[in-house]
Amino acid sequence: MRRLFFSIFSAVLLSVSSLAWADSSLPKISSNAAIVMDLDSKKIIYEKNAFKSCYPASITKLPAALYAIKKGSKSLSSIATADRDTMGSITKKFSLENKYHYPPHWLVLGGTHIQIHAGEQMRFNDLLYGMLLESANDASNVIAKHVSGSVPTFMLELNTYLKQIGCKNTCLKNPHGMHFPKHRTTAYDMALIACEAALEPTLRQVMKTQTYKIPPTNKKGERTIINRNQLLSKKSVYYYPYAIIGKTGFHNNAKSTLVAAAKKGNKTLVVVILESPNKNQKYEDAIQLFEHGFKCLK
Repeated sequence: MRRLFFSIFSAVLLSVSSLAWADSSLPKISSNAAIVMDLDSKKIIYEKNAFKSCYPASITKLPAALYAIKKGSKSLSSIATADRDTMGSITKKFSLENKYHYPPHWLVLGGTHIQIHAGEQMRFNDLLYGMLLESANDASNVIAKHVSGSVPTFMLELNTYLKQIGCKNTCLKNPHGMHFPKHRTTAYDMALIACEAALEPTLRQVMKTQTYKIPPTNKKGERTIINRNQLLSKKSVYYYPYAIIGKTGFHNNAKSTLVAAAKKGNKTLVVVILESPNKNQKYEDAIQLFEHGFKCLK
């Protein structure tokens, strides 16, 4: 009996030890929700609260840009004209006092922009660079109206497209990601979006660009914008040489967010980070998750 007890105790101890080792091999990230997905198989390699409903903030611009390009009704050299509807701005105080009872695409003062003026004419391609490199909210609105005739129509089409690619828990209310209560997604849905985006040549070209000059328009002179995504910026301590696309986001309700794809050899992974506690932590978490994912695929 004593020998039997010792054998059982040893087996349990070995099992617990093995479990502890397995747990220690998993990434230890600070973000509240995250996922690593293999692009080819859509297999989840790692997830943490991947199906939790979260605010995406400016990573909204990735699906918006993806759909705008895929719709294909406008060439990249086509000219878009900004108007008062796409440039309309309100104060944060107004948004709170009115409890978000206003068009979700209206810009809130203080958000990121490239100083587009009503009546300004810009190429679709130049707006994409402003939208994805500078994270310009004004450029996002102009693209949406240019592609679909109105921003609300663009959002209806975009949400339909996202359902078609498998997103079941995403509802986007505007093309830029400024806070709106029902503007939500999940890490899993955003990973599906990133899988599609990583295959789009135009997006890869834009997002890997380090510096871009928007030529003069009828309203403004030349504008220079730089890549602010530190995974993709060669000057950053968080530069990740395997990254091929990426978009970051932040607002107080969403905290820091990030969606990215990286390719090593013949393997491509996507990583999504939601509700990260600070802007640097999301990069640290993302790099750790990419490295874990590539190691798992060896």
